[in-house]
Amino acid sequence: MKEYEMVKTRQIKKFMKLKGQRMKTEIRHPPVNAVINVSSQHLESFEEAILNKGLNFATTIKRIPYLDIIAPIEEIAINIPKALGDELRRKVRQVLEKAKLPKPNITKEEKLAIKSDNSIIILPADKGNATVVMKNYCEKLAKSYK
Repeated sequence: MKEYEMVKTRQIKKFMKLKGQRMKTEIRHPPVNAVINVSSQHLESFEEAILNKGLNFATTIKRIPYLDIIAPIEEIAINIPKALGDELRRKVRQVLEKAKLPKPNITKEEKLAIKSDNSIIILPADKGNATVVMKNYCEKLAKSYK
């Protein structure tokens, strides 16, 4: 019984240590002021918040791409024995029936705000992990080549 308590205590300590490490690694804050606005247009706070997430930030999908999943599976299913192909199709169908869309990671207003303004150009900065908002990219490009 004494050995059981020692093992139990050791396992609890290990678990708490792992849990603490996991909680520390999950906290990620986007860099502050990662947006450099060189255009004359004022950016709203939610527009700047989206751009602060970086150029690698991707919005969630609107619908599940069933055809993009089923087409390659069909190619595989044709080239394997019929019983295995049918089993593969059945399992893929089950997974796709249970699939749910992820929660949206930006609001509709934020998405519309970024899409609606075609007068500005959003580019990565030459140095650092920043996003640059420009209005006259062609003029800037012409000046840099003179």
